[in-house]
Amino acid sequence: MRWRHLVSVGLLTLAMSLPAAEPKKPAPKELPKVVVALPLSITPGIPTRLTLRGLRLDTATEVRCQEPRSKAKLLKKSKVGVPPQQDVNRLGDTQVEAEVTLPADYPNRTVTISVLTPNGESTAHALLIDRGPIVAEKEPNNGFRQAQAIPLPQEIQGNINQAKDVDLFRFEGKSGQQVSLEVFASRYGSALDPLLTLYDHQGRILASCDDIDGSSDSRLEMTLPSAGVYYVGVIDANDQGGPTHIYRLSVRFKNP
Repeated sequence: MRWRHLVSVGLLTLAMSLPAAEPKKPAPKELPKVVVALPLSITPGIPTRLTLRGLRLDTATEVRCQEPRSKAKLLKKSKVGVPPQQDVNRLGDTQVEAEVTLPADYPNRTVTISVLTPNGESTAHALLIDRGPIVAEKEPNNGFRQAQAIPLPQEIQGNINQAKDVDLFRFEGKSGQQVSLEVFASRYGSALDPLLTLYDHQGRILASCDDIDGSSDSRLEMTLPSAGVYYVGVIDANDQGGPTHIYRLSVRFKNP
């Protein structure tokens, strides 16, 4: 029976020499995420009410602005529905409402905000800064006869609010004037994939842009061939639409 004793002693010695099993690490906590802010911009010196839509925001405890002189107040938090066949990661299924005030002399072109929850802080989300008057897009404006008239230069806050929606704007131009058009959307979290088009007074396409380098946003620059009426059109390139398909359209002349 001596061999059995030796085997038992050997097994015991081996077991004692093995390293202790490491405790299982807890799964990392999922941080909140801001997908989009409605509206896309904020005006310095004026309290602005924002809706921040994203993931895991319904347990928010604080909204924080990365400008130290700002004020940010959490007003409300909730879950929100996502339409069928829409990507929750692009639209978000939770949201917070907040009031943010920047100092009147805030100098930068953008500012960032974040949301804090018991699990941690979201990545900072960028907002555009408004320096001049902003015009809201007005429906109906989905045809040339209904196109919304705008003076230049002009910044327009718009929304492709449903599938196959078209937003059209009309302005007066002179021969030889250089016009600059740009849509800000996906760069700031909007679900919109904009397609930007410039038309002449007869509705003929003069130029069109889907994507620019590094972004699905759009930009056009063109010298106008003659004096008269021109139209600017914004649609979603995938014929989608909804409350988070928002955009900022900038239309301005580069020369008198």
